[in-house]
Amino acid sequence: MKRKKAKKHSILHLLKGHFWGMFFVTLLVIFHRVSYSFVPLFTQYILKYLQNNGVVTGVNLPLFVIEIFEKGQNVFEVSLYVALTLLLYQLFRFSLMVVEQRLKGQVQESIALKLRVKLFDHIQSLSYHYHNNSDTGDLIQRVTTDVEVTTNFVVMRVMDAVGLIFMVLSGAYQMYFLSPLLMYISLAVIPLYGISSYFYFKNIWKRYNDIEEKEAEILTVIQENVHNAKVVKAFANEKFETEKLEVKNKAHKNAVIKTNKIVGMYWAAMDFFALSQYFVITLISVFLARNGQMDAGNAAAALMLVGLLIWPIRGLGRLINDVSHANVAYNRITTVLDEKSEFEINGDLLPEIAGKIEFKNVSFKFPGDSSYTLENLNFTIEKGQTVAIVGRTGSGKTTIINLLMRMYEYEGSILIDDIELRDIEKHHLRKNMGTVLQNPFLYSRTI
Repeated sequence: MKRKKAKKHSILHLLKGHFWGMFFVTLLVIFHRVSYSFVPLFTQYILKYLQNNGVVTGVNLPLFVIEIFEKGQNVFEVSLYVALTLLLYQLFRFSLMVVEQRLKGQVQESIALKLRVKLFDHIQSLSYHYHNNSDTGDLIQRVTTDVEVTTNFVVMRVMDAVGLIFMVLSGAYQMYFLSPLLMYISLAVIPLYGISSYFYFKNIWKRYNDIEEKEAEILTVIQENVHNAKVVKAFANEKFETEKLEVKNKAHKNAVIKTNKIVGMYWAAMDFFALSQYFVITLISVFLARNGQMDAGNAAAALMLVGLLIWPIRGLGRLINDVSHANVAYNRITTVLDEKSEFEINGDLLPEIAGKIEFKNVSFKFPGDSSYTLENLNFTIEKGQTVAIVGRTGSGKTTIINLLMRMYEYEGSILIDDIELRDIEKHHLRKNMGTVLQNPFLYSRTI
């Protein structure tokens, strides 16, 4: 009898096979964020040119770009060169951003496809007992919504984090050339953002977990009613089922409202910190300009660059929000993946099955039950013999069929053509058995 080893699952495992895709996406993300830090310098150049009568120094643009600007003979020509260069530069950045978004989308959907197939295949291999105790709507949500949230985080939000880091670094680098004082003041608020985000993360993930559970309950009610619509109508039970859905829906609404209140308070606090910081930087820049410690070009560039430091850090809140959501979603996925497949305990024999069945002292009780459904059951059915098993509801008739199909493990011995049932490979066994289910379900386009 074969026993397979359980596999461990890591969120990094999702990136397996996508190294080059993620590598090029990372390069494009870094370029896009770093290249933006040069955009304010075009404005800085024009203002310095106007203020200093054509003498421009202290602009941290590449030398070949400065040489293009210096070809202008007057204000109009210089402004035209600067505007056209900026336009071409932004068009180039935009084209690479399109490639970046396309690559990210391809990688994300490729990962999502693999994860969905893996999760679906694993669900198919889980035991009959697991499916009896699981809500279909909950499993549907894990294969759809939770996979989407997880893969969106792995690709999009991770790249956002990389972009955030490089945007702050490039903004700080450019700000240093304008005014080290302004750079230090701009970065001073980062610890405050970090502390706020830490406490926010500690509280918000529990809320998202609650929302996921409530949403799964709604899907379960919908799935049950769609699947059993005829039964609901036959018993005129529409009102009861509608009220049940309303209760679940109201619980979900309340969970979302509570979460949104926390999210709203956090974003309001982040906006307050960001705008306060921007206000302080503006005041200091104006003060330095009025006192001749900074010219108008540097002041304008500083106010544009401060956005590279403030708004990405403010975006940390969105990132933390998505980390919390993805953490809940991925935990729900791995909870299913960590369930043991029924084929971890399997036989390896593939015999020709003629049809003789023998039960020897077979006993069985459902997991969690104290009493046996079947106890010391003995009978023999010869090849070609027809047997009808009659008994009251709950006496174990269906259980006998489920044991024959190895849906459950049993005590005693069941022989098929004098071969122990446990030693026969499950797929082979079930392919050689025909059963008519008590609850028929027809897949679309099967007839």
